[in-house]
Amino acid sequence: MLGLLPLKSHAINTVDCHDSVINELYAKPFAEAIGSAKYVTFLNLRNTNLTDGTANAIISKIDRSVITHIDLSENPALTPAFYKYLCEFITEVGTNLQ
Repeated sequence: MLGLLPLKSHAINTVDCHDSVINELYAKPFAEAIGSAKYVTFLNLRNTNLTDGTANAIISKIDRSVITHIDLSENPALTPAFYKYLCEFITEVGTNLQ
């Protein structure tokens, strides 16, 4: 008789999308998935061709108490208006983002 081995669950704590394209078609489903991720602490969105709209869709859905780091570098279409929104988002109570 074979014994059962306990399965260890390993939470994925990093989502690395750098150098991928997240456009209007994918931003909303991606945002919904990230919003339900309870163990993701690092979100790498470097060089993903984000626009203010796609970035807002993603940022507005994340769990600020769980995600601690987001890399948005190398997304030249992001405007100062988005970064102002991001600064306000980061400074709200309950946010662990750095």
